[in-house]
Amino acid sequence: MGSLLAGLFLLLGLLPSPPIPGDELEEALARFREAGASGEEAERAEALAVLTALEELEVSDALVEELSRSRMRLREAQLEGDELAARLAQADRTLGILELRAERDPDMREVIVGRRSARELAAEKLESVEEEVAGLEPWCDSLSAGYVAWLEAVHPSVKKKAVRSLSKSLDEEELWVRLAAVELLGEVGAAGTALDLQGTLEELCSERASIERKLPKMEAELKKIAARMQKEAVQTGGRIGSLPQYRAASRETAALRRQLTILSLLCDGTVDAAATALSRETEGELLKTLPRLVRAFDGAKSGARLRSVAIFVRSRVPAALEALRVHLEDEKDPATIAIAIDEWGRAGLTAQVPEILGDWLDHESPHVRSAAIRSLALLRDSSAIPALISRLEAFSGRQRSDVRAALVALTGQNFHGSQELWERWWSEAGTGFQVPPLAEVEASLEEAQGEVGVTFFGITTESQRVLFVLDLSGSMNFSMTPRYNPNDDPGRPPDLPRGTEPSRLDEAKRALRRSIGGLREGATFNLVLYASDSWQWKSGLVEMDGDVRLEVLEHVDGLEAVGGTNLFGALRTALEVAGADGGDEFADPPIDTIFLLTDGRPSIGVTTDADAILEFVDDRNRSAGIVIHTIGLSGAQDAYLLGELARRSGGTYVAR
Repeated sequence: MGSLLAGLFLLLGLLPSPPIPGDELEEALARFREAGASGEEAERAEALAVLTALEELEVSDALVEELSRSRMRLREAQLEGDELAARLAQADRTLGILELRAERDPDMREVIVGRRSARELAAEKLESVEEEVAGLEPWCDSLSAGYVAWLEAVHPSVKKKAVRSLSKSLDEEELWVRLAAVELLGEVGAAGTALDLQGTLEELCSERASIERKLPKMEAELKKIAARMQKEAVQTGGRIGSLPQYRAASRETAALRRQLTILSLLCDGTVDAAATALSRETEGELLKTLPRLVRAFDGAKSGARLRSVAIFVRSRVPAALEALRVHLEDEKDPATIAIAIDEWGRAGLTAQVPEILGDWLDHESPHVRSAAIRSLALLRDSSAIPALISRLEAFSGRQRSDVRAALVALTGQNFHGSQELWERWWSEAGTGFQVPPLAEVEASLEEAQGEVGVTFFGITTESQRVLFVLDLSGSMNFSMTPRYNPNDDPGRPPDLPRGTEPSRLDEAKRALRRSIGGLREGATFNLVLYASDSWQWKSGLVEMDGDVRLEVLEHVDGLEAVGGTNLFGALRTALEVAGADGGDEFADPPIDTIFLLTDGRPSIGVTTDADAILEFVDDRNRSAGIVIHTIGLSGAQDAYLLGELARRSGGTYVAR
């Protein structure tokens, strides 16, 4: 009777029909996509389990799509979090200054209330973004792990089609689909996948090089317009008639710069995927793969060679690390060796400390020596301390400063440049000395700055091969003292100097004059100045002597500020003057230290995007190893961009 009723209800449409495979798949896909968008951890996990229980090729496409979406949002959230954290730190600094002024000027209390309110909103936003990151990171990991598990469980014919589909996704236009595909290929790849991905890396680098070849002519045309704009700004007191023409001309160039940023992300993702694939190979498979990978790495061009070094290190495979170490014994290019050492340091491979101390700390190339010092500070091994102490008197210039900073970072002590005092301390403290966590010595590192040599806004170097890059945009005429417009909001009157207060330009000139005083006879230097355009004080590099010192000081005294903030143009000019050409081999640049000062965010130039600017500098400086110190004036500075420029090059960022 029950079956008869059920049949009757089914005919009448009162009961659902039994599910067929297609319906089950569609329901699972819909549920999975909904769970991915909802952000609920338990719901996501359950939906992922249901979907990966199905043996359908559509599962692969859905997982790639969701991983690409989630990775994209994760990176956006991480960048947003980094920018918000930098802005909050800058807001706290500005509030501290305003609160001190409010003790003497009660009218400023209203400004402070507004700034506090804005800071609280930013803090709430940062908390929300951090929560999103905390949810997305494990979700992305679950998607990747779920894909691997699903692929291992399905029929070999389905697996073959899915892997083939992944490989085809590398040719998609959508960046995040390509990144997801390359990540999964690294996770599921068989023997030889690492070698295939290294080939993909070469193709991507070749594509980058092709775009790079188109840019010089386009950027030269833009620079002509920028020079005209700067001239107009000087003649008219800040009005720029050519701005619409410049913006129209810059669109195509900016689009190519965005392509380079995308390709760099793909290159980085491909390196990580190749490292993951290499780590999954068996001992027997590695015996075949590693010699071929070394040959491929050695013959790579267009930037792929320098990037390929990281595949060996990030895999953390002992055989791969040993293969790289053996290869480096005969390596002639200092940039390749330096990048390997930097990778060891970032990866925390303390087993490489004896290698760094034995072969690289006294290498003939200063680029390699600098990398060795940086990595020893990161690896935090006490055996590096006496080795660094013994080099204090042997090294000079920037590397002497680097050794001192590394010693302070490793010990929390500060005996300046006195090798005798350091040796005396080590003879007493060396036995059983435990290197403190880096966080515990940050105050000592900050205190150690500004002691000897060339000092610019509290950042000191003993280098005598220095380039100063100075912002001359119109806002540099504003006061160093923030009042009613601490963030230089364009809709409000600017904070102009009152009485004897210095402008930002006045303060920059004062600091620059002091820095020039720290350059010895024979030092190599120059000034790069920028506003809407960028230009040099003298063509090429200048050797310091008595007449030159008087001439440059007179020039600094006469500097005036007018125009926009072409930070990209300033960095491009600076890196060209410094000798960073972005080639595949060490450039041996005549400049090893850059001081970059600005009081605002990029407002004009080939690109004003922070990521594009950082990608450009990373690419140009990869084989040069120039340290970039950054100084930001005012609450309008881009604390994120300036902080990243310094961090990525081993420099220091200060905000005023």
